[in-house]
Amino acid sequence: MKITVDLDELKQLVQDSGQIFLRPDGEQALLRLLELQETINGAVDQARRTLEEEALRLNPNFTCIKADNLTVHYRCFGPRYELDEQLLPELNPDLIINRSSCSVNTKAVEAILKTTGELPLGIIERERPRRITFARQEADDDGQE
Repeated sequence: MKITVDLDELKQLVQDSGQIFLRPDGEQALLRLLELQETINGAVDQARRTLEEEALRLNPNFTCIKADNLTVHYRCFGPRYELDEQLLPELNPDLIINRSSCSVNTKAVEAILKTTGELPLGIIERERPRRITFARQEADDDGQE
């Protein structure tokens, strides 16, 4: 597979991305950027698989390699152990961390806000920045978009 990125085309696609508001064909710039992103992401995923195969072929105990400008780690993510919920009453309490968390019941808060015009005591509305997202529309199950 050969991937060539025309930086001038890429720059033009970025500039044309705002045209979706002005012209119906303006979406083509965003679609082309998504296509390029999917191609690059696919290549990176394939490179990861190839790298993993080669690293384990050379050294089944491979964990890390440091090059001049790059570090490659081969490690596990997520919790190492989990609880067997069926045996929970029999477990040594020193082996368990109990956590509890609280979150806001948004529907209840909005109902109070609608009724009283004020947020309930102890509830604060957070600043949430907006950002633009875009994605390719996927076809429905019947093939329709």
